[in-house]
Amino acid sequence: MKKPRNRRWRPVFYTALVALAIGLYLESRPFVSYPHTVVSGSLTTPEIRPRPPHAMAGMAVVDITPAIGLPKFGYSAWAKQADGFRTRLKARAFYLR
Repeated sequence: MKKPRNRRWRPVFYTALVALAIGLYLESRPFVSYPHTVVSGSLTTPEIRPRPPHAMAGMAVVDITPAIGLPKFGYSAWAKQADGFRTRLKARAFYLR
């Protein structure tokens, strides 16, 4: 004669599985459903300038560190206000023609 199986664990297991799925969905929602934005505009035709008779070179360094207090846009799920910076963020460009 077979021993009857204890099947009381199944409702608990399925309830825990559904709770886990809901929790994972709620945690990943900012990464799954970003809002869509339509951007429209027009481009102007660039001005054509004659070539200079000599070579040109240029270099620039610009500080692009965001102001303190702006949200951290790359980490939207854990977005907090920026509270300072460790080092300044700079953009560098070098141009030869």
